[in-house]
Amino acid sequence: MRLLILGGTQFLGRAIAAHACAMGADVVCAARGVAGAAPPGARFVKIDRDQPDGLAPLDGEHFDAVVDVSRQPGQVRAAVAALRHRARHWIYVSTVSVYSDETTIGQRAETAPLHPPTGPEIAHATAETYGPAKRACELAVGADAFICRAGLIAGPEDPTGRFTYWPLRLARGGDVLVPDRPSDLVQLIDVRDLANWIVHAAMTKLIGTFDAVGPAITRQFFLVACEEAVESRCVFRWAGRAFLEAQGVAHWSGPRSQITGETPHVYVTRRRLEEAQVLLATGHLPIVEVALAMGFSSQAHMTTAMRNVMGHSPAAYRKSRAS
Repeated sequence: MRLLILGGTQFLGRAIAAHACAMGADVVCAARGVAGAAPPGARFVKIDRDQPDGLAPLDGEHFDAVVDVSRQPGQVRAAVAALRHRARHWIYVSTVSVYSDETTIGQRAETAPLHPPTGPEIAHATAETYGPAKRACELAVGADAFICRAGLIAGPEDPTGRFTYWPLRLARGGDVLVPDRPSDLVQLIDVRDLANWIVHAAMTKLIGTFDAVGPAITRQFFLVACEEAVESRCVFRWAGRAFLEAQGVAHWSGPRSQITGETPHVYVTRRRLEEAQVLLATGHLPIVEVALAMGFSSQAHMTTAMRNVMGHSPAAYRKSRAS
């Protein structure tokens, strides 16, 4: 299978590329190359989807499947126009944010009400138009495709900190401020499971619109599971939404609602590396196991990040702490 991933150098796109390579596919990752590198085994093609001829480096190539994760309607429309006739199957990763009713439990993809799409004059999404813009992208792709409406994605190389904040915070123990009620339901999906399913959909030419979320669990179950995983002891201090908003705590959590002076990606990477250094200094785990435990995709990935952020390699840090 020849698979084109429009992206493929960060988080979900990179996970899809890595899994497809492991399955023996011929994978092309087409991106600007500023968010990261394509995984080993994939071919990288430099493109710029914001330019009129940005997809020209892919001219003449044909693919069994194309995966697009963009949130920008202009980019998706251009990709469909330039590549759809050269691809046997199309996959678009959308979002559950296309749904307009966020309160009713038990809705289904084929019947749940949707946001109206942004107009054809809108090429780029904003935070306020994210859901409608993704809906516009779905319509640009058309019905004869696999449209995957993902929920909150977590797992290795997550640049947002939306999930990672919690195990990192709980690892410190003590009193932990948590939102709303213990019985509130939460859902997420592991990026590796989602990537696996998307590659399966590409190989089987699956068509249709599906939600991609894990089972609903209570917020308390989620927090206790994280607490047990990091072997910590915490006291959860539940606070209602009105109180949190009055204190200036924004939606999402961690670095998005704190003044850290860092982007979410930089903050989360630094915190992971700090926790990795604790394990390197106090434990006897092999470096590769420390890397995987901290959410890095490999020992080499953590080594590169630690050199860039901390100025030394994991091996050098462990040796300095032992001496």
